[in-house]
Amino acid sequence: MKILTSSYTLDLAGMPTFTLTMYQELVKRGHQVTVYSPFGGKLESEMKVVKNIDDLDTPDVIVAQHTPCAIVLRQVFPRIPLIFYSHGLVQEIEQPPEIPVDWYFVINEEVRKNLQAKDIPLEKISIIRDFIDTNRFAPTKPLHDKLEHVLFVSNYKKWKNLMAVEAA
Repeated sequence: MKILTSSYTLDLAGMPTFTLTMYQELVKRGHQVTVYSPFGGKLESEMKVVKNIDDLDTPDVIVAQHTPCAIVLRQVFPRIPLIFYSHGLVQEIEQPPEIPVDWYFVINEEVRKNLQAKDIPLEKISIIRDFIDTNRFAPTKPLHDKLEHVLFVSNYKKWKNLMAVEAA
């Protein structure tokens, strides 16, 4: 299957890393995958990336990430099935686009509720939780039995999460 996906940028960040992991898994399963990324970034050398919308071949399906990309891809391919993948609640770029979308993927129940609040029918939303390449992000040396220091990084101040880490 010819799959077209997108990521606004491909710098070293969460969404571009997710895009790379998804790309590699789909290719491993025998699909022809292209990533539309208008701004590219450091990860683009690891994928088949197209920055110019006019250079895209017609896909069988579109898995659009980031609202601006979804809008452009819908305009260029109005008859191709389009899935919008929302990974968050806060950023405008993650909000459902105001274009015809055939299906929605979300990473969790909270994001699903956000789409429902924006009048997206529940029956058009599937939860596909974030995944990670555990080979790429494996420890480089053995872990200690007793952790003395833990680095906790988050885009949001979710104190319950911080308290859970401290309790562990």
